[in-house]
Amino acid sequence: TMFITWPYLWPDPLGRFIEVFRFMSDNPTQLAVLFNGQLYQAGELPRRYLPILLGITLTEPVWILFFTGLFLAFWKQITTRSSLSTDHRSLITEYTLILLWFVIPFAYVILRKPPMYDGYRHFLFMLPPVFIFAGLAFENFFVRVQSRWINAVIVLLILMPGTIAAAQLHPFEYAYYNSFVGGTGGAFRTYETDYWLTCYKDAV
Repeated sequence: TMFITWPYLWPDPLGRFIEVFRFMSDNPTQLAVLFNGQLYQAGELPRRYLPILLGITLTEPVWILFFTGLFLAFWKQITTRSSLSTDHRSLITEYTLILLWFVIPFAYVILRKPPMYDGYRHFLFMLPPVFIFAGLAFENFFVRVQSRWINAVIVLLILMPGTIAAAQLHPFEYAYYNSFVGGTGGAFRTYETDYWLTCYKDAV
C-alpha cells in the first residue's frame, strides 16, 4: 500500500525509503519556537520543554489521575507478589507495556533533544497511556463509591475545565493552555498558541 500510494519510492523503493527515514529521524528544521517567553531554534530547546508543555496543555486533573492510576495499577500486584496468579502476572505485563509506551518516547525526547516545534504534536502518540492510567483511577473510584450522584459530580468536576475551555476557544481548541499559566490568554506571547494560524480568517 505504501509503495503504491507513494510515487517518490517508485524509482528506488528501498533506497529512497531509507533516505527519507534518515532525513526525518533528524527533522532538520530551522524553525524558531517560542517557549517561556524566549525564542529558541527547534533543535536547541531545553530539556524542560516537553515536561512543561505536558503539564500546562492538558487539563488540571489529568496528571493527578495518571499518577493515582499508575499507583493503583501496580501497588496491589506488588504487595501480593507471592500469591500472584497468571492473570495478575499478565496484568503487570500489560501495565508495564502501556507505561513503556509513554516512558520510551518521553525519555528519548529528554535525552536526545530532537528538534521540536508546534508544541509536542509530533509526539501525540505518547498520550494514550496517560489516559489509560487515568481511566484506571476512575474505575477504582467507581468500584469503591457506589453512589451515582457522587460519581456524576466527580465526573462533572473532572470534565469541567476542558469543557469550559473548549466552549470558550471553539473552533481553536488546539490552542488550549490550562490555568497553571492563566489559560490561553496567559500563554499569549509566552508559549506558542495558534501555531497553524487558523484564527487569521476570523481575525480579518
